[in-house]
Amino acid sequence: MAGDHDSWEPEIDLHGLSVEQATKRLHQDLYMARARGARAAVVVTGRGLGSHGGNAVLRPAIESWLRGPEGQKLGVHSLQSVSKGGAVRFHLRAVGS
Repeated sequence: MAGDHDSWEPEIDLHGLSVEQATKRLHQDLYMARARGARAAVVVTGRGLGSHGGNAVLRPAIESWLRGPEGQKLGVHSLQSVSKGGAVRFHLRAVGS
């Protein structure tokens, strides 16, 4: 569907990456998605069940990043948990707004 950006929702899979690798990829992918007109996206982090001690590390770091200044600069808003807590869906403000 050329030109139908309202239904296009990229999925960014960060599962298995370190926090540093994940935030770098997230920044790059969100910048490109927003430039291409995406109005929402899903970030897959996993639930942290494979983390040392079963304590999630990636998901809290990514949620904090999305809510913080970096996410705000990229137009992130309205975060919600999806996939039984293994992913985060959010909306993106249009470029220039």
